[in-house]
Amino acid sequence: VANNAGLSEAMVVTASGRIVFHNDPERMGRSLADLGLAAMQDAGASFGRIAEQDLFYARDALLSLDGQRLADVVVAFPYSVVADARNEMVAVTLLVSLVLIVFGAVVLRWSLARQAGRPVAALLASIDQLRADSNEPGQRLPSREFDELERVVVGFNRLLDRVEMH
Repeated sequence: VANNAGLSEAMVVTASGRIVFHNDPERMGRSLADLGLAAMQDAGASFGRIAEQDLFYARDALLSLDGQRLADVVVAFPYSVVADARNEMVAVTLLVSLVLIVFGAVVLRWSLARQAGRPVAALLASIDQLRADSNEPGQRLPSREFDELERVVVGFNRLLDRVEMH
């Protein structure tokens, strides 16, 4: 325990709840109930917090080679250590999420600009070309691909056909 920053307690507990090893030798031989951990033992919980002691406990089973539960290893940390680690993890998760959202927005904007912006710019350039060469009959907007703008091009070309007929 002394070599692990933030660790308050470490113990090995039998299935019946008797402490067979504890970093504080005075607690060996006692039960988890004496430490206020009976509820954690009874519920089979792998972690829990005891607010009165401001400690966070975690436990894991020690199994024999054939899978039988021999004992549990229980460690305790001050709850502030766990809360600080949780807060740091939440902050990192939010930061990574924000970076991914911004990246996604940039990629989406670029994709939309490419998909919608280029055809609109080409359509406007063709209209400007027609306006500049207004003396040539039969000139039409070029048809490139089948999408919403194609409908505009077809309609505009039909309009030019009608204008030329009159």
